[in-house]
Amino acid sequence: MQLTDKTKYGPALLMIVSLIIVICITGHTTWFIWYWITVPIIMPLCIAVIQLTGKLKSQVIPVSGAITSVVPIPLYLESLRPMSGTDGQAALIFAVIPIYQLLGLVILSVIGYSILAWRKKHGHL
Repeated sequence: MQLTDKTKYGPALLMIVSLIIVICITGHTTWFIWYWITVPIIMPLCIAVIQLTGKLKSQVIPVSGAITSVVPIPLYLESLRPMSGTDGQAALIFAVIPIYQLLGLVILSVIGYSILAWRKKHGHL
């Protein structure tokens, strides 16, 4: 998967924006919770930065990382609304969403690389 020169910075910028939002949301938490929530965004962001330096050609992981970084933001923001009796729900969101992000990153990356392999095998690249 190759993006044009105009859009090659898009995945990294989306991940940076979502990382800033998550850091602002989790600013008053413990170090472990902050680390737990930001790791699924930081890992593909590092790969996106490496890709932007020209050492990697495929943008499957940066695009997958951008998707899995942006999708849970509404859930994190929803967990901040103060309502009585929702502390358990907010805790569950912060505990489970990073697992879903990593799982989504793996699934989207496997699908992306499978499509690339199929296109290469059939001469579409």
